[in-house]
Amino acid sequence: MKEKLWTTTFVVNMLLNFIFYLVFYLPTVVIGTMAMERYHASASIAGILSVF
Repeated sequence: MKEKLWTTTFVVNMLLNFIFYLVFYLPTVVIGTMAMERYHASASIAGILSVF
């Protein structure tokens, strides 16, 4: 008998991992834009800030 891949545990795990990914990725994107708008930083400095 084949085991199902799309079990409830697997789907919940995927959703939680996706949420964790967004929590860590979105601030990286927002920091550069925020630095340029709020602190009038150049694009290169904003890019460097988003790395750290």
